[in-house]
Amino acid sequence: MSFDFTIYNQNFANPFEYDIPKGTPFVQLMDLDENRLYRLRQIYINPKAKYGPHPVAGIEFDNEYSALWVSLPARMVQAVEDLLSREEAIQAINQGECGFRIRNFHSEKYDKDGTALDFVNITADAPVSRTLSHPVPDSSHSIQGTAPSGEVHSQNAFSASTTSTTSPATQAHRPAPESAGGCGAGGSGYNPYNSNYR
Repeated sequence: MSFDFTIYNQNFANPFEYDIPKGTPFVQLMDLDENRLYRLRQIYINPKAKYGPHPVAGIEFDNEYSALWVSLPARMVQAVEDLLSREEAIQAINQGECGFRIRNFHSEKYDKDGTALDFVNITADAPVSRTLSHPVPDSSHSIQGTAPSGEVHSQNAFSASTTSTTSPATQAHRPAPESAGGCGAGGSGYNPYNSNYR
């Protein structure tokens, strides 16, 4: 055989072992506390976000879901695609060895505050934060997207950008409602874990 056509087969299985159930709330990166370390448990790219492809991280969290979805900066799409293409990175995430901290900054050029994410190599037993510095508020100004489980979720309209002059306490969030279609659930056919999907 001269050509291997199997390279075009798509795998729709979630490569991450940490279960993040339907209904898990979403927050923005700026809602996390910069003095804390968070353990990454899942990561994917939502291709149907309002402003284009958008990365989302799943972290351990002390709530009824034991998890929280975090909207990441759109500028991280390429880094997340690279991470998802590396089997050793996925294995390290599954072993609890990937953490991150956030860093708040002020852009003099645009006169806006922003938030950045710094990945951290950690051990599986490293003490990490499973809380926020403030409660996750209810939402009234949100847009919808689709998580890898196929559920429709809502997040603040500012999620594609991490710069804002609005305080985190006034930002809107809400838990994801149930849904039968979408990514990986027999809906769109999009595989958020296949780095070759375009």
